[in-house]
Amino acid sequence: LSKMIKDSEENEKKELIGTLVEWLTTKDKVYENARNFAAFELGLCKADTAITALFNVLENPDELSSVRYYSAMALGMIGGKETAHKLNEIFRREKKRNIQEIIAYAIFFIKYIKLKLKSNSFKI
Repeated sequence: LSKMIKDSEENEKKELIGTLVEWLTTKDKVYENARNFAAFELGLCKADTAITALFNVLENPDELSSVRYYSAMALGMIGGKETAHKLNEIFRREKKRNIQEIIAYAIFFIKYIKLKLKSNSFKI
């Protein structure tokens, strides 16, 4: 799906990303696994327009842990300095250990792995 989104024309891309964001943020009508999938796909296709929705889910302590987990992972895949900074702030406030761990991983991915990719030291 992420390849299809990346290869789509702009209007179709917006519609597909919009659908994934809707799945991610709809607690009552969408199964947990579908919401996890939506977050992960948003990360894979580097949907920077979904950053706000992903942060809203991650920062909501009443949200399902798995959906928060996949949202943090997606933010790490999307990357960016501002994203890393905000993830660091959330990490400091977060009380759940498993969420702290994935936030730390996301920050690591942004700061180190992406730098290595940019320098062509290795490829994933």
